[in-house]
Amino acid sequence: MKKATIPKTDKTESKWLDDFYNHKTPPLKIFWWSMCGFFEWFYPKYRYRDIKHFIQRGRRGYADCDVWSLDSYLCDWLPKALKDLRNLKASYPASMSSVEEWAKKIRIMEKGFESARKLGDADFMVMYKRKENGHPLFRYDKARQARYEHDFKEGMKLFVKHFDGLWD
Repeated sequence: MKKATIPKTDKTESKWLDDFYNHKTPPLKIFWWSMCGFFEWFYPKYRYRDIKHFIQRGRRGYADCDVWSLDSYLCDWLPKALKDLRNLKASYPASMSSVEEWAKKIRIMEKGFESARKLGDADFMVMYKRKENGHPLFRYDKARQARYEHDFKEGMKLFVKHFDGLWD
């Protein structure tokens, strides 16, 4: 019985194909991603979903895609809303002595939600060098993660404590 032999490919052909599929060549990368974005814009399935989610947000305040990762959805828009509330400086809860004190507490709440987003995005991983092939190596920054966790816990405590005071 004969063994099946695998045909050998030329090294240059193999490298060219690897570069093409890994998008390592910059002009090809630009062309590839611009074409993907162009065709995505006109893909009816994506436009249908965008319109559906727009209508869902208008009717009930959130869309199906928001519920999939509700924590990141809240961490995306809630700090912006808290910042707007802080900048209004129209009123403050009765338990506070001044608008400035309330603004400081709201800022801590904002920072808590921003830290939660950074924890979810693994922003505590820091690139420290590149391999020979150009791929980055990351290291775990414990101090940064501890700071984010501390800010998150402090912000959430204030958010829960003053939840019914978040009005204008």
